[in-house]
Amino acid sequence: SRGVAPGTVSLLEVEADDDPAGTVDSHAMDPATVFASLRGLGGVPPPTVVVGCEPADVSEGIGLSPQVADAVEPAVEQVLLLAAARTAAEADAPAASSADRS
Repeated sequence: SRGVAPGTVSLLEVEADDDPAGTVDSHAMDPATVFASLRGLGGVPPPTVVVGCEPADVSEGIGLSPQVADAVEPAVEQVLLLAAARTAAEADAPAASSADRS
């Protein structure tokens, strides 16, 4: 819980240097754990943003609470805005020269 009202959509920018404590557990692969695994394999994590929604209830069950169901559309809109901004930024970035690729 982030301490906000159920159904609140929020953005979490995952930093490449976020380092989880403990060991890697394939059933608890949060972004920081995935990035730590990637770094361990010699990779570099890409810029990453997680669009999340505050739950109303985390007990076992099927379906979304009314607050979370109402937040789906705004969350999708946020993802689309982020994707459009990323696409525009990549289009505006200068292309790498052939010398940079060698």
